[in-house]
Amino acid sequence: MTKKIYLAGIMSNIHGLNYADFNARAIKYQDKGYDVINPVEFNMGNEEKGWAFMMGVCLEVLESEKPDFIAVGRGWLNSPGARIEVIAAEKYGCQIILEGV
Repeated sequence: MTKKIYLAGIMSNIHGLNYADFNARAIKYQDKGYDVINPVEFNMGNEEKGWAFMMGVCLEVLESEKPDFIAVGRGWLNSPGARIEVIAAEKYGCQIILEGV
């Protein structure tokens, strides 16, 4: 059975909302055999709706998909959204993978 992994990290105030980094991380985990849940895929095109909307979508996906892991990228502690995602993921029983720490 393929393990699901959700990608979290800093997006706000990063050029291009850090989409390039998220997509590169997604490829890395796909190559390792994970089923990747990449917020870029479900938030792209919604940027004008703002942070609260996009965060709500992320939390809905976390709850519905119930990933096995959440991988948090470098700088995640500086991201209120990523910190919220980690707290939610812990409540859902996800294992946390700290990248670049």
